[in-house]
Amino acid sequence: MTECQNDIIAVFIDGDNISYKYLTTILNEIKTYGRIVINNIYCDWSIKQNDNLRQTSINLGISNCHCDKISGKNSTDIKLIVDLMKTLYTMNHISLYYIVTSD
Repeated sequence: MTECQNDIIAVFIDGDNISYKYLTTILNEIKTYGRIVINNIYCDWSIKQNDNLRQTSINLGISNCHCDKISGKNSTDIKLIVDLMKTLYTMNHISLYYIVTSD
């Protein structure tokens, strides 16, 4: 086992910009670098089109974080970054951070 495989990882997924079809592949790749201790996905779960994403994330053990859509605002991006920054400053044992998005 190489040193990088001992990393403690936090994953923050922008559900507005990722397809449920790729979640398993993405997480399997990230897991090759260490142990995921935070695994969050951010999305407006009240939107019917996000049902497949929600179910897939539940099946993969990803924590669903609800973000209300606010017209003209990047509410999902903002919540994701605020949570990431809070984690960065309070959880010193995490050595790798992944932001999964396409924007």
